[in-house]
Amino acid sequence: MNEKIANSFIYIDSVERLWNELKERYVETNAPLLYSLKKQVKNLEQENMSVSEYYFKLKQIWDEIQDVEGLPECTCAAMKKCTSNLLKKFVEIQERNKVINFVMGLNKRNENIAGNIMAMEPLPTLNRAFNLVQQAEKQKQVAKNQYVGEASAFAVGRMNQGKNFSGA
Repeated sequence: MNEKIANSFIYIDSVERLWNELKERYVETNAPLLYSLKKQVKNLEQENMSVSEYYFKLKQIWDEIQDVEGLPECTCAAMKKCTSNLLKKFVEIQERNKVINFVMGLNKRNENIAGNIMAMEPLPTLNRAFNLVQQAEKQKQVAKNQYVGEASAFAVGRMNQGKNFSGA
């Protein structure tokens, strides 16, 4: 410790008070990091990403937030006697908020499935919501490919018909 800094603690009479004083003065806050991460969650939208890309970006940010915030811990042992499942309810609230954030950021192509998810009672888990959107995205891709295939076959059929009529 720098001598000038050490001199400012000369009159502290216990290690505990010294530690608390040091912690209060010099501990770095995670508030700017949490602000940045939560702003990223708020502003993240699917746009042109696949639902998988969007979900995994969102999940990465949520995991970082969880790492920084952690879960509150009971140190008084009252939670062992608690019958109201307070921690479980807290986790359920976090999960519900994640589902809502996920659905809010979906692009216009997924409006219908987003509305269907939000109408579900109870709200599905985050993994289930992701799965439902991913299935809807795959169904649209299959339908699009099928339409393109049918349109191509129709065009080839019309070209062949035209050749038959022209005497070729």
